[in-house]
Amino acid sequence: MRIVHARRSKQRRGLALIAVMWVVAFLAMILTVTLLLVKVEAETIISEEHSFRAWQLAHTGLSYASHPDVSRGDDILNHAPTDVDEAYVVSVKSEASKINLNFVLKSGDKALLRNLLNEWLDDEDQANSLADALVDWVDENDLESLNGAESEWYKSRGFENRPFNRSFQSLDEVRLVKGFREVELAMPKWRDWVTLWSEGPIDIHDASPEILSVVAECDIENAQQFVSDLAGEDGISGTEDDRKYTDLNAVLDVLNSELANRESIVKRFILQGQTLRVESVGRSGVYRTRIQAILRKRGVIPYVLYYQETNLESE
Repeated sequence: MRIVHARRSKQRRGLALIAVMWVVAFLAMILTVTLLLVKVEAETIISEEHSFRAWQLAHTGLSYASHPDVSRGDDILNHAPTDVDEAYVVSVKSEASKINLNFVLKSGDKALLRNLLNEWLDDEDQANSLADALVDWVDENDLESLNGAESEWYKSRGFENRPFNRSFQSLDEVRLVKGFREVELAMPKWRDWVTLWSEGPIDIHDASPEILSVVAECDIENAQQFVSDLAGEDGISGTEDDRKYTDLNAVLDVLNSELANRESIVKRFILQGQTLRVESVGRSGVYRTRIQAILRKRGVIPYVLYYQETNLESE
């Protein structure tokens, strides 16, 4: 009996040891899962904090850029402290550096429209047809231009509500015009050339050489040299040494603009646009937020014409 009792006692102790080991293993598993959950939660909180901070910094940059007393070259538009891993960078450019398509169409400047389309298409017949189609799209009548397209043409292709017979409200609408597909194939970055948001005329101090060449009807080499000279000795636009003109005709003389059309050409320009394209990027750690806005500065409070927020992929 003693032998049997001893065996049973050993078996119970063995089972108890196994049970204890299972309990310890179970508790260890729970502890591991708990620690993992705590780690994930902590990382989530940290990520949210950095993401929110990046958003705050982007808005900070936009606020400074919107202030009437802040100019494009001010140091306050670039902030990168050394003691923390965060920053914001703001770029400001005149929206009038681009060609306002609605302004060109409403002003009836067919010559400028054809200049632009010839630059894009390098095909005079296509350019003339598209110019007429663009005019037909924005005019308020149903009279078809020589190479244009009114409602009958669009209906024959299954589009009952085209053309809209009003100014373009977005650049996506421009893509709907008859013949514009050829532009997208020949000039994929056509949106870099045009806008709908500026006051109308081109900012003579902020336009690219390519746009200056088209609008001023001058050689691209002259336009490139002019833009280079505007940047001053440091070669950087938007700084204190930038050259500023006060006479549009003097600028056109420097560009060696077409004299025969000078009366029409000078109306295409202004000395300084009041509509600004602002891009503010805030960064905290690896998180970034980008704000793109188009502002018209009038008095203390700017008028917002366009606004878009984007959370960029972490670096």
